Amino acid sequence: MAIPQTQSGAAERSGQVARGVRARALALTVLLVVANVHWVVQADGVRHDGVITKLSLTYNAIFTLMLLAAANALLRRLWPRLALNPTELVVVYTSVFLASSIAGLDMLQPLMATMTHAFWFASPENGWEEMFPLLPGALTVRDPAVLRDVYEGGTALFEPGHLRPWLVPLGLWSVFACLLFVVMTSLNVLIRRRWMDREKLSFPLVELPLEMSTNFTGLFASRLLWIGFGIALVIDLLGGLSHYYPALPHLDVRSYRGVRVFDHKPWSAVGRLEFGTPPFVIGLGYFLPLPVLFSCWFFFVFARSQSVVTAFLGLEGDRRMPYLAEQTFGAYVAIAALVVINARHYWANVIGAALGDGSETEEAGEALSYRAALAGAIVGFALLVLFANVFGMGMWYAVGFMAIYFITSLTVTRIRAELGPPAHDLPYASPGEILIGLGGTGSYSRQDRALSALMLWFTRGYRTHPMPVQLEGFKMAERIGASQRSILTSTWLAYLVAIVTTFWGMLYSFYRWGEATAMIRGESVPFGNQLYRKLWQWLAVPGGADYRAMAFVAAGALFTVLLNQGKLTYPWWPLYPVGFALQGGWMMRHIWFALLVVWLAKTALLRYGGGNIYRRAAPLFMGLALGEFTMASIWSLYGIAFQRSVWSFWS
Repeated sequence: MAIPQTQSGAAERSGQVARGVRARALALTVLLVVANVHWVVQADGVRHDGVITKLSLTYNAIFTLMLLAAANALLRRLWPRLALNPTELVVVYTSVFLASSIAGLDMLQPLMATMTHAFWFASPENGWEEMFPLLPGALTVRDPAVLRDVYEGGTALFEPGHLRPWLVPLGLWSVFACLLFVVMTSLNVLIRRRWMDREKLSFPLVELPLEMSTNFTGLFASRLLWIGFGIALVIDLLGGLSHYYPALPHLDVRSYRGVRVFDHKPWSAVGRLEFGTPPFVIGLGYFLPLPVLFSCWFFFVFARSQSVVTAFLGLEGDRRMPYLAEQTFGAYVAIAALVVINARHYWANVIGAALGDGSETEEAGEALSYRAALAGAIVGFALLVLFANVFGMGMWYAVGFMAIYFITSLTVTRIRAELGPPAHDLPYASPGEILIGLGGTGSYSRQDRALSALMLWFTRGYRTHPMPVQLEGFKMAERIGASQRSILTSTWLAYLVAIVTTFWGMLYSFYRWGEATAMIRGESVPFGNQLYRKLWQWLAVPGGADYRAMAFVAAGALFTVLLNQGKLTYPWWPLYPVGFALQGGWMMRHIWFALLVVWLAKTALLRYGGGNIYRRAAPLFMGLALGEFTMASIWSLYGIAFQRSVWSFWS
């Protein structure tokens, strides 16, 4: 993407981009990681307004990069030696983004409720005490005195005896989380060259941060950027003010405002439709390829059409029809299989290089040698299986559980690399839900089911997932000619700092305000209820294999393969498999209409204006995303600083 540059912007881009990362840049990275993790904990875990980690790009990371790049541009004019180079800006951004994902709603935050919820809320009515023997003591906290302080608040984390009960479970779960990232990092190293150098996937989500890191002054010299920035800023400013002054006129373009379009069967099965056009979705969607945009909204309509057909045939008695979660899981499995099969010669070369039989040039410039990456993937996976097995999960069940998790993680990473949707998720498709849902509760031991529930914290939604974040950092490093190892080092540093900071921030907040009080509005208690009700159902309700669900998984996989074959065979083919894989998520219902609007606008722009007009208009759409993220950040920080409820641009 070409952005018109000023003379200073061109000079900035042509500077020593590929220079290394200095120690002071790493120190700054740690400080910003700690600050942003606390921001995420407060915004998502404590206050839960203006939530950060439901989107593909966390707006706190974009806002931090924008402020840092602006300060750096000024520093470059006054004291050039003190300025950060583009490599260091990319390192800081990737580290903050990854740390935010670790601290978010689909990683460490739900773990706090996982360890404690059942033991505080157990009662004779819910019968949860019967589950206690199945929950490993080393992975949970069940002391009534500790739980009282955590759930009722009014104390401090560092009072005598408060920290000690958490050391063992948090230490064990931290080791487990690090093993997850070992495997993710290893897979990223193994797939990087194939996806970036050979398939040349577009990685749309890196365009905005990369432009700010390498051409900040040139980007912000564009009038179109300021127009887009101003439009989004004013919309969100007025929206936020209307939260306090309802009589103030404002333009509400948010999603999560469903409208019932049809009242009579079978069309009423469509349900509520959301017609929001958030500026950031318009802005980020502009950089998606046209077939991808078309696939996103088309398959949303396709999914709703299946519900209509289900009602027309009188099959709505089965509440799971048309089994969208199972279809989506089948699509994920098929995409992962296609990634492996289509690159079989590449994998042979990688394994050859790892075993010392291939050319050393195959792994030149990688963050790790292929031997180390392959060993990391295998050993890390084996240790995760052993961890689960030690605490009660059957060995083969653990192998299947972890295999499903990393298949899903690989597919999420592929979707972001190829499609780059502004938001994505995969609800009701954790490995435990898949295995137990397909095989039935009677096919697995009670310990298998209990451990599956305890591991729901990192498999609940796959929204802001750390694996694609790191790979996108590798992509930005590749684009500017920087060292891949700088991204590896900084992301691991951010990962470790984020684990400690998240646990400290959550415990500090819970001991101070009380996890079960009105001061904590996050998802901790609702997630705990969901988790242990699900486990109770798995333990109390017997069931056999669900062959209908298996059939829909197979149908989703087969349909994905056919879509892929059409894309490979016919140049005009408009439907992408990754678009079908998004149909079963919650997020697509919130952004489908905005992506339809972008598709129509981009189609018209390319047809009647050509590629030159398309490139010249790019800063306008970047400005829409930046303006919304900026105002969202300001409102979020205002709410945290003054302990006030704030308007949310997204949810």
